[in-house]
Amino acid sequence: MRDERSSLIVEEISKYMPYEEFVRIQERLAELRREEEKKLQALAELQKTYVSANTDSERDYVKQMVGKIRDLSKAERQEIRLLNQEIAKHMTLEQANDFFQRLLQARKA
Repeated sequence: MRDERSSLIVEEISKYMPYEEFVRIQERLAELRREEEKKLQALAELQKTYVSANTDSERDYVKQMVGKIRDLSKAERQEIRLLNQEIAKHMTLEQANDFFQRLLQARKA
């Protein structure tokens, strides 16, 4: 059943774009989203550190780290936009998300 479901989903995806490209983009998007979540958690921790900082130099250090994280995040968001644009050339982002979720479920089943 698993292979049959996966095969059907692969066929559906292939009607819109090359399957391998679709999977590569979707997996990269998932990775970027996980990285973004980690950055948000790091920013929350840095906010706590900033509040508890005792000296200006400690606060300046936290500000520098926040700036670095924001720069990295900005670059990742740009990559996310580019990857989404590539998908959007072939299908809606909603379709892509649906296909990818179904594919993941079929792989787990």
